[in-house]
Amino acid sequence: MLAYGSLMYWFDMCYPRHWRWPVFFVTLGIGLEIVQGVTGFRSFDAYDMLANMVGVVIGLFMVDTPMGLWLEIVDRRLAAAHR
Repeated sequence: MLAYGSLMYWFDMCYPRHWRWPVFFVTLGIGLEIVQGVTGFRSFDAYDMLANMVGVVIGLFMVDTPMGLWLEIVDRRLAAAHR
């Protein structure tokens, strides 16, 4: 959940908001679980898919909180320090 939430947060901060990013990460989580089940040395777990989806949703909502402004503030300070 943490990995998918972090990825969703990062992509939503770095790129213009678009429906394709959440769909991509949810599809990635489902696809990786299916591939893990097919390999034989990893296991398929529907709860992992659910955790990945919850992580994507949390990452999306984090951008709209004051935490979402954190990356912009850090970016501006770093840019000002390099001038």
